[in-house]
Amino acid sequence: NEVQSQFWQPRSAEELYDLKADPHETKNLAGSPEHQEKLNRFRDVLNANTLKVRDLGFVHEGRLQEVTFKSEMTRRDLALDEKAFSLNEILEVANAVGGSETETFVTAAGDANPTVRYWAAIGLLNGGKVAVDQQEGLLKKLLSDSAPEVSLTAAESLIKFSSDAKAIADAKTVIVKYCDQTNSNHYYALTALNIVDRHRDAFKAEMPGILEMPTEATKVKRGGGYVKRMMLKLQQP
Repeated sequence: NEVQSQFWQPRSAEELYDLKADPHETKNLAGSPEHQEKLNRFRDVLNANTLKVRDLGFVHEGRLQEVTFKSEMTRRDLALDEKAFSLNEILEVANAVGGSETETFVTAAGDANPTVRYWAAIGLLNGGKVAVDQQEGLLKKLLSDSAPEVSLTAAESLIKFSSDAKAIADAKTVIVKYCDQTNSNHYYALTALNIVDRHRDAFKAEMPGILEMPTEATKVKRGGGYVKRMMLKLQQP
């Protein structure tokens, strides 16, 4: 029914529920004028706690893998490194996702930190066709970003919303490249394969080649079976 189906629909940027009156969280009160004081208070508390615990969930798993595989630092070291993991800056961009203002993402797309650029790309993807139409030139540039998570997110934006045949072809090239984990790592390959799965019709010609790509993880100790399972899924009609 309508209430049940909303769990499979696009989510609001923020959600607030009265757990006593609505224990199943079906009525989002974030837009309710009488709940704005509570919303602001909870938002501030959430941001403060996120900064306190140094939440690494904002960093793409492929980026974390690169850091640890190269033995540059442990994940804990990264979380505590203000320069390498500038969470204040990352959180500012991430919190803007879901809003209608794209200027934050345009500015962040030029940041030196790949995770800031990643959230800028997510913001543009989340902005839908309007954002992609406005910033298509920027997204085309991001296809060649040195961070796979940035280029892959930009590529999905163009495949999903662009009408420029060349831009779509270039985006597909990026995604197919990263489907091969030898070009990055297991988690970036998983990201690319998930994009292929979401847009299967766009990759009909490339699918046979994708299914021939390596499935055995060489750089990860945990989660090493994900790519193989994704390949099996892609073989299904």
